[in-house]
Amino acid sequence: MQVEFAKALIGASNELTFIATFKQQMKNTGSIFSLSEGNTPLLEIQSSGRKNEVRFTYTERGQVHTEVFPVAVTDEQWHRLALSLSGHTITLYIDCEEVARRVLEGPVEKSYGPDVNLWLGQRSAGESLFKGILQDVKIIAKEHAYLLQCPHANAGCPTCGQFNLMQDRMSALESLVENLTQKIMTLEDHIRDLQRCECNRTCRAEGSQKQHGDIWRPNDCETCACENGTVKCVSESCPPLESICTHECQNGGRCVGPNHCQCQIGWSGPTCAKDIDECEDAQIHRCHNNSVCKNTPGWYDCICRDGFRSRWHSNEYGVLCEDINECVNGLDTCDSSAECVNLEGGYMCQCMDDEDCSRDCVIGNMRHHNGARWRMPELCRTCVCTVSLIPL
Repeated sequence: MQVEFAKALIGASNELTFIATFKQQMKNTGSIFSLSEGNTPLLEIQSSGRKNEVRFTYTERGQVHTEVFPVAVTDEQWHRLALSLSGHTITLYIDCEEVARRVLEGPVEKSYGPDVNLWLGQRSAGESLFKGILQDVKIIAKEHAYLLQCPHANAGCPTCGQFNLMQDRMSALESLVENLTQKIMTLEDHIRDLQRCECNRTCRAEGSQKQHGDIWRPNDCETCACENGTVKCVSESCPPLESICTHECQNGGRCVGPNHCQCQIGWSGPTCAKDIDECEDAQIHRCHNNSVCKNTPGWYDCICRDGFRSRWHSNEYGVLCEDINECVNGLDTCDSSAECVNLEGGYMCQCMDDEDCSRDCVIGNMRHHNGARWRMPELCRTCVCTVSLIPL
């Protein structure tokens, strides 16, 4: 059970540290920790007294590799060993001092079959026997785990495993942001469509959606109509006569009774010939202070005031007239010696040094002195330069 737990812990962790405290006999070569299949080590830490080195053996893409560290610890003295595996990087600590750090050729394989066994103090039965005293051997799945053995050591920078984890989380975060951006764009499209539509104009009746102005007969003695989202029905004592209008209903109007036209939105009058000026009634139009209401046949538009512009190609409700920054967009007429200051709906030319500052108006390559007048035929008007500004 402990063997399977150890293999599962190693296989599931990107940060591993093997620690041990030992006193090894001189000239002895023995394994401190070993995961082996038969006599073949797949993941092993071995101390050699014959060559005064510590060996780390691992498997990468089916090939067994060994990293050799020239460290003498077989002196029959107590030593503390910690070997950290973080991503592709291994770091060896002896007696709380970092003695080596290396980048491996590839990722260490951590998936082991049922025939792989866990050994402490040897590789297998009778192989690579450790001679001396071995204690406190642990496998820890945690970054900077060598600090458990040496709590006063320096933790250093983030490990490779921590960096790889941050990269994975950043990739997941970027994907999340991209998905949220797509959803926000879709939501903005829905909001724009809702801003353009007339709310509460439809009715639900007889299992179907009725539009404003629709008329239907649920039976021979009742006539119903959809008016601004409300179903209104009129009872009749006898089948109604065919509606006749002497004058034709105009602009989409419908004859619904003797000389009575049901007009479309935006029209009124006996024959629906009179255009309703929505701009005269603030309860009808929705143009705000940054736009001007302009009546059109059957409806209206909101025209952004001078110094403002709409973010959308259609601005019939005038909800998105935003200030134009003439200074940033190069629309100002300030001289280069004056500073352009953007204002809500306009701008001003501010002189920081009155002696060297010009109040002239500059339009392209043309300069007009302060107070000058000139004709602009393309705009059918006379322009005046007033303190670097040209009033519209």
